[in-house]
Amino acid sequence: MAKGNGGPDQVRVQLATRIPRALHRALKIRCVETGTAVMTFVEAALRERLRARPTRTQSVVTTTASGRATGRGSAVADNAGLSA
Repeated sequence: MAKGNGGPDQVRVQLATRIPRALHRALKIRCVETGTAVMTFVEAALRERLRARPTRTQSVVTTTASGRATGRGSAVADNAGLSA
């Protein structure tokens, strides 16, 4: 269920993903060391990464629902929703 956190542009959705155990541990340690919530850290990291302009080495690959790569896709055309 999405939760409001401000105005209608700030509706939150849940993101579930699988990452290596060591990366998860490093994330948790960094968040404890800095006093940052994991959600806040991940949101900031995603915003930072999505603001970066794609380069040849950062080309976007689209995938099918089964996870098979279909070739190069297009990068996000605008940065809507990326402001802090």
